[in-house]
Amino acid sequence: VDAFRARHGGVIKVPAAMWHEQPHPDRPGEMLPGTGFATYSLKVNLPRGMNASKLALYGRNQGGSVDWLVLSDDGSMTLGREMQGKVGRSADEAINFQNYALFGFSADGYQSLHIIAHLSNFDWARGGFWLSPYLGTEKEIRQGKIRAFLTEAIIFGICIITALYHLIVFFQRREDASNLFFACLCGSIALRQWLTGRFFEELGVEPSRVAYDVMMSLEWVTMVLMILFAALFIEALVPSRRFQRFVRIWCVGLGTLVMAILLLTPPITY
Repeated sequence: VDAFRARHGGVIKVPAAMWHEQPHPDRPGEMLPGTGFATYSLKVNLPRGMNASKLALYGRNQGGSVDWLVLSDDGSMTLGREMQGKVGRSADEAINFQNYALFGFSADGYQSLHIIAHLSNFDWARGGFWLSPYLGTEKEIRQGKIRAFLTEAIIFGICIITALYHLIVFFQRREDASNLFFACLCGSIALRQWLTGRFFEELGVEPSRVAYDVMMSLEWVTMVLMILFAALFIEALVPSRRFQRFVRIWCVGLGTLVMAILLLTPPITY
């Protein structure tokens, strides 16, 4: 760890905001780019008398790909490791993946440890740590993740059931289009909940450039769909020629254009 710090003299102050908000250590007057790769190093002093035999690190979603390492106090032994995607020095090498890295390790017998995070970002204009990782006992960390996962699943289930109910009502009363639009609105919310809850990643989808691009495109498309179906739902409830014209031009027309951009361009574009 000390050798790494001595070899790489260019450092920035952490905790800090996004990369593009930090001054370049080697180029006075310039700011760091929003894309690229970086290594974070954190020394953790463990409380005396603490049972460190069952600890865990929860990486959370950081936007870019991250290679997490937990090292002994002198850096000679790797106590734990987990990867979120594949870290790389270029966009061709790196594979971004939005899974929630959580891994347990034992630091029994150590008074301190080092957390190393290799992070690369070539898909977002604002690279850097989005969320603070969690470090604690394995039991508490895993229980917290399960609670959050169950909350996401319950919200998803409520939206799906509501969407199916109104879809059935529409098939029974086809003259009332409001039920169809409300079902589509709930379905869009459910799809977004599924994607932002990272259920695909938790179910074991293999990290790949294609999988990441598709899921990110769908995640952003759902925001347009929610606005679109909400406008159509209101129009079906309160018919108005002026509002209908607004919906057709600004919601349907512009929304279709935005969705085409989201589906046909890489994430760094939007």
